[in-house]
Amino acid sequence: MKRNAKQHETIAGNDKIFGDQQWVLDSGASHHMTPLFSLLKGVKNLEKPFYITIPTRNTVFVEKTGFINLNKDIKLNNVLFVPDFSCNLISIHQLTNDLNCTVTYHANYCVIQDQNTKRIIGLGDLHDGVYVLKRITQGISLVVVRRDATTLWHARMGHPSAKTLQCLSRLLKCSFDFNKVDCCDIFHKSKQCRLPFNQSDYKATKSFALIHCDLWGRYRTTSNTGSHYFLTIVDDFTRGTWAYLLKTKVEVVGILMSFCNMVKTQFNTKVKRFRSDNRTKFTNVAIQQFFQQEGIMHETSCVGTPKQNGRVERKHRHILNVTRALRFQANLPISFWGECVLTATYIINRTPTVANE
Repeated sequence: MKRNAKQHETIAGNDKIFGDQQWVLDSGASHHMTPLFSLLKGVKNLEKPFYITIPTRNTVFVEKTGFINLNKDIKLNNVLFVPDFSCNLISIHQLTNDLNCTVTYHANYCVIQDQNTKRIIGLGDLHDGVYVLKRITQGISLVVVRRDATTLWHARMGHPSAKTLQCLSRLLKCSFDFNKVDCCDIFHKSKQCRLPFNQSDYKATKSFALIHCDLWGRYRTTSNTGSHYFLTIVDDFTRGTWAYLLKTKVEVVGILMSFCNMVKTQFNTKVKRFRSDNRTKFTNVAIQQFFQQEGIMHETSCVGTPKQNGRVERKHRHILNVTRALRFQANLPISFWGECVLTATYIINRTPTVANE
């Protein structure tokens, strides 16, 4: 069995440093191991017993093996029974091969994901230089667990990053330390994305001097309000965002007209430029006539080049990330996606953004 120096020092330094139900995730171990015979199921003798060297540099004889169900997703096969060992050990090599999963390490935690579905099946926290699997209790819990205030606000705000929460804490003069938020499986489950395109350095100097607009959908599931689309409008200067649920694409024209009238009445200004893709929902005769009457310049991106309308494309991703986080957090049916989109937009408009630093 191999291991790095830090793990060797941590595990070998004490006879019993971890609890009976705690499992250390070791990328250098060749086998799963446990000193607790009571945890093993289906125990059998090895056909060819062998010797292994443990972190104390002692050589021990191994002759029994079994399996252990840690939760509904993680079953450890061929776990070696090593009475003289100091902790329960999970071999990353054996785990990834048996479960067809990936393990991603971060500064203070690690994430175990199913290779095919990308679903998170386990999380680990960093303790004394080693990663320890968080215990997941099987079955239905009848106890209501009280979450600490930082974790609760992390969930309420749509699972933003710790940096965003710290900024919000300073603005609101709160005493929460959001650096201590536990690693969150919903955050990673809902906010996976591909690598970004290069961003433009241009930014408008006044509110509504430039707005970005795009339509998302058609979504396969009808929302509770009968909608299949949502329209996103982003102000380039403030990053203020508006989202509207639509049943059909033909509603786009009416919503844009209403939005421009709202800007006149509520903000005492006018939309100067309008940027979108060049699909017919934004280039039809009705909307072009409206732009001409209002003196609004219409800019369109090139065909098949969504990156040119990147402001609103990224905002779509932001809204959908928070939408998924809210829905996963509340265990809502997919038909509530419309309400989650509107709630996500409300939260985003009240969350600090790097663009306005």
